Amino acid sequence: MGGVGKTALLEEIRRKVKEAEMFDLVIDVVVSQNPNIAQIQRDVADALGMSESSNKMLVTRLKQEKKVLIMLDDVWAQLELVKEVGIPYQEHNGCKVILTSRSAELCNLMETDVSVEVATLSEEDSWQLFRMRAGQVLESDDIEVVARKVAQECCGLPLAIVVVGRALRSYKDSRYWEEALSQLKQSVPSNIGNVEEKLYKSLELSYQNLKSSELKQLFLYCCLFHKDYDISEEEVTRYAVGENLLSNISTLEEARGRVHFLLETLKLSCLLLDSKKPRCVRLHGVVRDVAVYIGSKYDNHFLVKAGLHLRYWRERENFAAWDRISLMNNDLQEIPENPNCSKLVLLLLNMNPITSLPTNFFENMVTLNVLDLSDTYITCLPLSSACLKKLGTLRLDRCKWLNDINVVGELKTLIILSLRECIQISALPENIVALVKLKLLDLSYCTSLPIPRNLIPKLTRLEELYFRGCNVTEALFIETLDTIHSRLLPSDTFKKLKQLKIMGCPCLKHVFLPSIANEFQSLEKLEMKNNGSIETIITDKEVCDLKKGAFPMLQQLLLIKLPRLGCFFIGEPAKTLDWPSLEYIHLSDCSNLARLPIGRESAQKLKKLHVASLNDVIWFKTLKWKDNTTKSRFDIM
Repeated sequence: MGGVGKTALLEEIRRKVKEAEMFDLVIDVVVSQNPNIAQIQRDVADALGMSESSNKMLVTRLKQEKKVLIMLDDVWAQLELVKEVGIPYQEHNGCKVILTSRSAELCNLMETDVSVEVATLSEEDSWQLFRMRAGQVLESDDIEVVARKVAQECCGLPLAIVVVGRALRSYKDSRYWEEALSQLKQSVPSNIGNVEEKLYKSLELSYQNLKSSELKQLFLYCCLFHKDYDISEEEVTRYAVGENLLSNISTLEEARGRVHFLLETLKLSCLLLDSKKPRCVRLHGVVRDVAVYIGSKYDNHFLVKAGLHLRYWRERENFAAWDRISLMNNDLQEIPENPNCSKLVLLLLNMNPITSLPTNFFENMVTLNVLDLSDTYITCLPLSSACLKKLGTLRLDRCKWLNDINVVGELKTLIILSLRECIQISALPENIVALVKLKLLDLSYCTSLPIPRNLIPKLTRLEELYFRGCNVTEALFIETLDTIHSRLLPSDTFKKLKQLKIMGCPCLKHVFLPSIANEFQSLEKLEMKNNGSIETIITDKEVCDLKKGAFPMLQQLLLIKLPRLGCFFIGEPAKTLDWPSLEYIHLSDCSNLARLPIGRESAQKLKKLHVASLNDVIWFKTLKWKDNTTKSRFDIM
């Protein structure tokens, strides 16, 4: 049964086992409804620190562990653990396996030694859990009477109890509770596979009680991803911005903040779960099933068939009815010509072995706002891409065979363009400068791509440019920087830039001319990381002087792994700046740096200076300061 607490119980077992040090290694694997043997093997191999994950190699490596526990969550179909996966639980007494499943029959098929049924909660335990989630509102006698009936309707299912309790905790009128009870007693649709009747009612009630349309829409967005996916806040943000889903938002950073707030609110509503990965969330399998149904049932018109190993796009299906389609993470290779998708605003085809798209594929998708073709094998975009007159987000990440994107320059409504790890692209189209609405351009690890000379200044609304691992040495060499500044980077180029990260540029020695640094009027975060050649931040090879009030909005300064960084300013090593907005400094592996550009009266808002390691602490104590008063201001945390 779904929602009874199997995964939560497994997590508690893992915690207890680790606490008691019963095993040398505990490995967690989520199997899910459509098991991918190769992915299961990769998960086990990753936990063992292995780069290869073949059956034989896993068997050999696991036998080397004296005591190892492998926890398989959400198993739906019989797995041959030894023959298919490479888990030698029968051959190695030190290798133990715990699995969870909704099927007792499957446990028998897998010949488990002990099977334990996870029962629903008793009426009293259900009420106690409900009280914890609903809170002080139950102190009203009128509400408590109805609330007990509401708790009973959850039928002892912890997921239902938690979700409903959270949904109703702010309502102090007993009439509202009566209405909620009535909704829970209504009949449910019969075509929602794998979802208990009472659980569906509880989850739909929680969805209907979300306070805003943005919350509801973002919750449904989370069902677009395949089951057990770690949903990245950044992915959700890039989709939401492309679809103009967020109201009263003007910058990408504001959009990220709104998405983070909405996802945190959904977690508080118990509709989303924490992920082990940073800035990610997860969706319980049952909650996702209900979200997929709700998305298809109401006016949102979601079609979600992600992660189902589909091999064909079913041409006979009526795609004209759908607003959003997710076919991500399947086995699609061939795509039909000119599908009728006249209402479509979002299309996710990422993580499919698609080699090409028909020339007329996009002709009937004139309303499309979001398109994701990442992790496909396409070599070019079809000519019909020019029909996408409303496209806001285009993701082509890791399309490693893609070499022709000339049509992109015609997509004049683009706000987000991501070409991350498109290693075959050697040139951006000349008309890319026509993308006057572009706010984010991600060219990270496009190793064959030079940055065009006229690109940055003509993208007048650009807020974020990512070029880690790119061929940007010409644009950043101090030897040519004055030429580039006069010919490529006119004044005010960086006036609206809010975040700048410079990583992995091995030839970069001197970062900014004073004239460029003076332009950073809106810069809030500056991060330099893994740049082994940087010697100075600001050079003096220019008549223009750095203003004492430079970087007026900078809040965060991160200098990480800059072993040759000797000073901030050539010629003026003791120079300090005002830093009126600076709140946080992070320093790591900058052992050649002799002083910080901070004086007695500067950086009055500084809250934290973080030094990463013991060696860094020792180095920090050797820094030179103008006076002891300045040095005493900082606490190393």
